[in-house]
Amino acid sequence: MSKVPAKTEAQALCIIRDMTTSQAMAPKATILVPASTTATEMMERVGRHFGYTTDSFELLLQRITDGDTVAVHVCEDQTLEEMRFYVDGVSRNMLVIYDRNREPPKRLMANGPPSAGNSASETAYWVRNSRGAAGESKYYPPDTREATGYVGLVNQAMTCYLNSLLQTLYMTPEFRNALYRWEFDGTEQDAAKSIPFQLQKLFLLLQTSSRPAIGTTDLTTSFGWDSSEAWQQHDVQELCRVMFDALEHKFKHTDQAKLICQLYEGKLKDYVKCLECGSESAREDTFLDVPLVVRPFGSTRSYGSVEEALRAFVTPETLDGSNQYHCERCGRKCDAHKGLKFVRFPYLLTLQLKRFDFDPATMHRIKLNDKQPEVNGPCGNDAASDDEGIDVGGGTDASSVNTRNLRRSGETGPYLYELFSIMVHSGSANGGHYYAYVKSFTEGQWYCFNDAQVSRVNYDEIRKTYGGGPSRAGYYVSAYSSSTNAYMLMYRQVDKEQNAEPMTPEQFPAHLRELLESMREAEERERLQKEIDRSMCKVKLFCLHPLKHTMQEMRLKVHKDATVDEATQTAHQIMGLEGVVPVECCRLVLYDDMNESLECSLEDVSHQSIGQILGGVKPTYNCDLLLEVRRPHERFRPYKPGGTTVKVHVVNVDMNEIGRAVVVRGLKTQSVAEFKAQVAEQLMLPSSNMRMVLENYHNNLELLTVPERSLKAEGFGKSNSVYIEFLHEEDASLPFRESRFFEILDRHVNTIVLHVGLPPEHEVLLERQSMAASSSEGGDQQRYGNAEEDGGTGGGPRLLAQQTQTSNPALSDGYDSDHCDSSSSGCQGTGGDQSEDSSLTDSERTLVGDDISPRNNSPDLTADDDGAGPRPRPVLYPRTLSLD
Repeated sequence: MSKVPAKTEAQALCIIRDMTTSQAMAPKATILVPASTTATEMMERVGRHFGYTTDSFELLLQRITDGDTVAVHVCEDQTLEEMRFYVDGVSRNMLVIYDRNREPPKRLMANGPPSAGNSASETAYWVRNSRGAAGESKYYPPDTREATGYVGLVNQAMTCYLNSLLQTLYMTPEFRNALYRWEFDGTEQDAAKSIPFQLQKLFLLLQTSSRPAIGTTDLTTSFGWDSSEAWQQHDVQELCRVMFDALEHKFKHTDQAKLICQLYEGKLKDYVKCLECGSESAREDTFLDVPLVVRPFGSTRSYGSVEEALRAFVTPETLDGSNQYHCERCGRKCDAHKGLKFVRFPYLLTLQLKRFDFDPATMHRIKLNDKQPEVNGPCGNDAASDDEGIDVGGGTDASSVNTRNLRRSGETGPYLYELFSIMVHSGSANGGHYYAYVKSFTEGQWYCFNDAQVSRVNYDEIRKTYGGGPSRAGYYVSAYSSSTNAYMLMYRQVDKEQNAEPMTPEQFPAHLRELLESMREAEERERLQKEIDRSMCKVKLFCLHPLKHTMQEMRLKVHKDATVDEATQTAHQIMGLEGVVPVECCRLVLYDDMNESLECSLEDVSHQSIGQILGGVKPTYNCDLLLEVRRPHERFRPYKPGGTTVKVHVVNVDMNEIGRAVVVRGLKTQSVAEFKAQVAEQLMLPSSNMRMVLENYHNNLELLTVPERSLKAEGFGKSNSVYIEFLHEEDASLPFRESRFFEILDRHVNTIVLHVGLPPEHEVLLERQSMAASSSEGGDQQRYGNAEEDGGTGGGPRLLAQQTQTSNPALSDGYDSDHCDSSSSGCQGTGGDQSEDSSLTDSERTLVGDDISPRNNSPDLTADDDGAGPRPRPVLYPRTLSLD
């Protein structure tokens, strides 16, 4: 009888970001957790992964669908499913780590060192604290400077190829020391474009910074890259050449002018030798790297080692048959050898393994993952074993580390090389990931530099870079091999006279110490600013400007411990309302921008800080803030949660006008009669003959005729628009669908407003003059004759700007516009929307509709009498016409 398999437990896919670090890109982890995991267990798992104690950080679940935030760290025994995690194993649960009690998370401490059986790449490292008590040890995660002595580089987007090369150059003492000796003497503006200066700063940060990872944005900016180019993956060998060319150009006329040539440049002889007379025709070329074929074209067997590939590189090709060489000495075509010879090897030898090939059968680019062990140098005497060239000793001082170099100094041959960098490509011919294994010459230890992570590695991990895998017959053996293998190798010549140690901070030249001090000061300022930012609530702030009648949007940045009154004063200032509205006539309310809904006022929580009201310092908030403004004689009404926000428009049937919206907040439990009374009181209008029309979805107009029905029953939502009329008794006696009231509203809700930007008239005239001069006589004058009659702005829009202004008292603002000129800074926020609609009267808004769109940010393109510049004009199209 077969056994019924147990039902698989639901799983939660969790993506966790650590927002407590100073890295440009927050560290991220993706884990799959059983749905039955409790909050306490989840905290422990996250703490272990990031190296934090569970009581020192906050873990928040941010639900994307409904915007809710769940504080996992306070849920204790609740399971993930009970905390409303997605547990289908596919939907992503976004979690973030924040500081607790304004203190950064504490690093994990442990009772003893890890077991000896664990590999160095899988365990954290124990460092004895020389200043602490005897025997005291500290736990450090494997990718921290305390554990390895090195820090990683932030991957901007797809810059892993750049990071692997930069770490290799940094770990090259001769290159680093020469770069440190170079002194930048340009301006601050030139510094941003100077590749060697930005590289020098980056190396200083790699050597001295306490950050867990260093960003490379300043360096790539000096390349001339924009942000989009950081998303394009390039070839590391190609990048190396481009960078060296740029450095050579910048180093001209300095002591480092020949740096690249002295360190990386070798010489090759390209020759053709006649096999009959022995004469040779040759030319010398320089090289920065040697491209080695992994597998000959058309062959099913790859070269067995780097040494074999090097021998193949210098093996001459025989020119015979129809491809014979014409020898000038012999005076006829002869068999000949054509090939390359190394004339001079560089001090730092770079070998590129050509792992990318073209498959003529499939017409696709492929990657060759064949096994190819690295060797010590290009001229070994015997065939190298798989182990040759890999030194993974763990010496701790320079004297013991250099033992191997001293041993090699007795070997024969002028060129003896030591492998110190293996740049690895993991992936296919279509793309992949680069990282590097680099050996420290100071301590003899190999490290894996994988973007932001740095860890010690052992021989087994380096062995994997050889390539290869399960052996299969045929050309497509690479398809079944490991896709992670060495792509670029760097060797340093073993020479006691030339081999150098990297500079220590005590050996830095004076200009470098000054640069380091200025960088530390800038880093300290940045750290202090981040500390301040961690205590600042940043929330969207909106305000319907009392003079511009447009909704202004700004970013309110206020300390989390600030009171509501202090936050109101700050909002009043950044909205530019000084001299326009006294701060006593303003208040902050919770606001839903998406639904344009007033959520609630803050009278009941005015004793709390703004951080308590908003739920602490967060990257995003579920609600926004609105700076509400009242007239001096009015009083603020309290807004309870769960109400309805209504934009009320007063309609003048006789003048075919629809007034600007006035926001009235009611309760869904109110009756229609009660709401009419509230509107009448707030707008100071009579309520006895008031007709009220609700605009439902899809522009449906519904006359509210049942006074005792509640607003909820009538279909009021979070945000609504209603239209009222109270003067025209004759029109009120007609059926609603036949009344002028309905006709005006129907035209209004089916009108589309387009803001057309027109150039200044003087530019139009100049363009016409230039066109007239280049055209035939009189040809263009006829073409532009009609346009000149209306000033070059078109007749239709100008007619719309000639309506008379309304005298409806309900549309008055209650503020004297003399307090703030329309073009003065007093009417504008400090960096927000600078547009205005003062060229439009209330009568024109009747034709345009509700507030001319409160989010209008279009430039003002109608010339004003005061010469303040162009202003926007609306062009109206019936909605029905636009749909045809």
